[in-house]
Amino acid sequence: KTVAGASMCPAETGTVPRMQAELQLQGVSSIQNIPQDDTVVLPIDVINRSPTDEDDGEYVLLYDQASNPNGLRMSVDGRALAERLIRRIPTGERLRINLEAERGP
Repeated sequence: KTVAGASMCPAETGTVPRMQAELQLQGVSSIQNIPQDDTVVLPIDVINRSPTDEDDGEYVLLYDQASNPNGLRMSVDGRALAERLIRRIPTGERLRINLEAERGP
């Protein structure tokens, strides 16, 4: 039986999660009616909020393709989001990424 400690992937009940990320969408509250063949850029800050000061962890950004039935094309800093995007972020620091969303034909 776990009584205390730290764990991850996923964190176990009764322990402190070693990894914790925060995403902050900058300057945009909603997006609607993207013109066809147009691109919208969403600046997002990814912040490492690890309560155990984990600097060596990797943060993976991905999305469920099934949640995108109409084929919105997404990329991060010019790289297709169809693949796993992995970044290392030191504890307490933020990484700015630009999520590009493009409505296809």
